[in-house]
Amino acid sequence: MKTILLSLCLTITFFCNAQDASNDATWEETIQFINKHSSKLGDKYFRSDLYKITGYELENNMVNRHGVNHKKTVDLEYLDTVKVYEGKIELYLTGNYRKWYTKYTNTELILRTDELAYSDQFSFYVSDKEWCKRIGKAFQHLAYLATKKREEARKASGDKF
Repeated sequence: MKTILLSLCLTITFFCNAQDASNDATWEETIQFINKHSSKLGDKYFRSDLYKITGYELENNMVNRHGVNHKKTVDLEYLDTVKVYEGKIELYLTGNYRKWYTKYTNTELILRTDELAYSDQFSFYVSDKEWCKRIGKAFQHLAYLATKKREEARKASGDKF
């Protein structure tokens, strides 16, 4: 009986430690993973010319099938939650930390650049279901790290609230 209990305790301890070790990636390692596989981002309506994260900023430059350029930047330091659906990842920020402008480059349209717009949400598509889950998990880890960093900064500031 003692042998069975000891075996059970060791097995549970082993699996718990293995699970903790899978979530110990640093901010830099997580960014490196996303940048390495950024070519998987996009869908049939948008071709991704650039999905890149530098430091805390996600930069996206997409051109749709009509030649309209949509440039977006997201300050990942304010990443709060991430929702992953089949083929779609949604990033939610704590405030309006996504900058966005549209530039029309098609000759049939009037050439212009819209004024900057701000938002608290950003979404993108991943056509491969497996990669959607993997990249979504990486962004969820970034949200955890960003929340942890904001909390540490709040504590260091001495503010009670």
